[in-house]
Amino acid sequence: MEPTTESTTSSAATAKGLNADEIKAFYKNSFPAIFKAVFAEPMDGTCKLFVEQGPDRYRQSITLIASAAITGIVLMYVFMPGMARSYVPFKSYLGLGLGVALLLVVISVLSYLIKLSAGKADLKQELLTGALCGLPIIVAFVVIATSLSLMGDSITNISYDPMGALSKATVPLLAALFAFLLMSNIMQQSLRAHGVKDPIAWYSAPVAIGVSFYLTEKLFAALFM
Repeated sequence: MEPTTESTTSSAATAKGLNADEIKAFYKNSFPAIFKAVFAEPMDGTCKLFVEQGPDRYRQSITLIASAAITGIVLMYVFMPGMARSYVPFKSYLGLGLGVALLLVVISVLSYLIKLSAGKADLKQELLTGALCGLPIIVAFVVIATSLSLMGDSITNISYDPMGALSKATVPLLAALFAFLLMSNIMQQSLRAHGVKDPIAWYSAPVAIGVSFYLTEKLFAALFM
């Protein structure tokens, strides 16, 4: 009877999800390879991540989605210039984090629906699509937060100098565009790995990402506003 008890205990522990040690191990051992695949090998490397999904991918996906949300909250709050921060309530930063998490889940659901129309699909596995899309969002947050800190309190003078504000916003806008393009590529590689034909994956990926932003805005307004 003891082996059965040990097996049950082990299964119960696994069901609880990632603990602190597992999260540390993930960021130390698995995360560098995932990051390199997405940014250094955006086509074959990213596609391979979807083809070779291991048993831990679901929990790792949850970790990446949560990391993207927390990164957005922390970076935007910490690097927002002092005077500007006084005009923005903390709940707005929390809303940003919730919005990011919701966006990544919506991306995963749309990926699931597209693949379902082309055959079988697993919603848990599709969380990886949204999770990987969180990586370019994190990079965009880093760039935008750095730009905000460099702008300082001059950000509060946007209404008085719109052209100057536009020139200062060039880098953040490019970061946002970069994130959108890389997210579209991640969606495309996810569809390719599932066997979706290249032309369909090519055209549907950016549309799916754009629709995800639209649906997230509507869902966020309905749920939290």
